Amino acid sequence: MALLARITAPVIGARLASRGTSWRARTRDTVRAGTPSSAPIQSGPWRSTRRSSRICSSTSSEVFDGVLRTNLLGSANLARHVVPVLRRQEHGSLVLVGSVIGHIRVPGMAAYAISKHGVRALAAHLRIENRDLPGVRIAYAAPGGVDTPIYQQAASYAGFVGRPPPPVFSPELTARQLLRRADRAWLPAQLNPANELIRFGATALPWIYDRLVGPLFGVIATDLTRPTGPTTGNVLEPRAEGNALRGTAGPTVAGVLANLRRRFAGAAPAATTPDEHVPHPRSATDPVVSRTSTSERSTT
Repeated sequence: MALLARITAPVIGARLASRGTSWRARTRDTVRAGTPSSAPIQSGPWRSTRRSSRICSSTSSEVFDGVLRTNLLGSANLARHVVPVLRRQEHGSLVLVGSVIGHIRVPGMAAYAISKHGVRALAAHLRIENRDLPGVRIAYAAPGGVDTPIYQQAASYAGFVGRPPPPVFSPELTARQLLRRADRAWLPAQLNPANELIRFGATALPWIYDRLVGPLFGVIATDLTRPTGPTTGNVLEPRAEGNALRGTAGPTVAGVLANLRRRFAGAAPAATTPDEHVPHPRSATDPVVSRTSTSERSTT
């Protein structure tokens, strides 16, 4: 179920959001149609604004608001409909999927980081509010780099396509980790061992972390061999042609080495100015025929 959510949630989330408030009714009707015993909420596929250079000057208000509404408010509103069902049953699991980015700070990822910090806080509050029912389990999980198309689908204003930072986990492994937490909410939140090292640096050594995080992410989480123009990606509307189980970043070590060669050769992210907030070109086969002023979307 979690694996299915990782694949389908981006398209479903964008289409429901594009219909205004009706997505709340659809969520309510879906929950009322059955008695769920577990509900994994995966908001990770909207990894938008990954590499916009500054929060105010490069990220449009549409994209920024869309990321927050999908990742944070989407999770909260779904929980509002699922948790009452679990409480009536007095058993069941809710799995909220955040990100390691929800525990640290990364330049150019303010919208995503704020939304994932919020998801982590949401999980903590749901846990304490449901302690009276031991059978109702609220789990929270934070993946690291996962090999999905998120990095090619995301909004970008930095001039290059993103890539998952190492160590990279497969979507199948991540799905198994999430499913285990449906029955074992006490398992550690961090799914990738490297997450703990990153968190330690951000918390215990902030003066070092803050100096290194920008340059390092520019090498390990960016593909300098694949330039791209400014794009809102799949934040404002779906890009169904890019949906797949796995991404196209290729081998991690080879990609990082290629980035280092280009960096030493003088390649650098392109500058982005505020007037470059242009939507991704839509194809003639795009299934979405309408667009609102603020919609949302973009695996951990």
